[in-house]
Amino acid sequence: MAAICDRAIHLTRRQVPELAPLEGPGTGEPPFARLQVSLAQVTPTTGSAAAVAVLATASTLLASFIGEGLTTSLLREAWPDDFTGDTPEATNT
Repeated sequence: MAAICDRAIHLTRRQVPELAPLEGPGTGEPPFARLQVSLAQVTPTTGSAAAVAVLATASTLLASFIGEGLTTSLLREAWPDDFTGDTPEATNT
């Protein structure tokens, strides 16, 4: 999971270059802890957009490894009140 988080953060930096470069995986801090420090250094608007982008990217990466169904199930378990898991295809039918 740490590798997925690191990759998601790296990819998000392409979209949000204001994020400070994060130290490598050997720093002893988990990726999301390092991200939290980086997010504190940008404006709230930029930080919110970056946090959403990191979570979306991490979800996409996770789905590529374990499948969309299991990923959706895990996200619903983590955020039962906030995650509907509706895909654009599901909302259009």
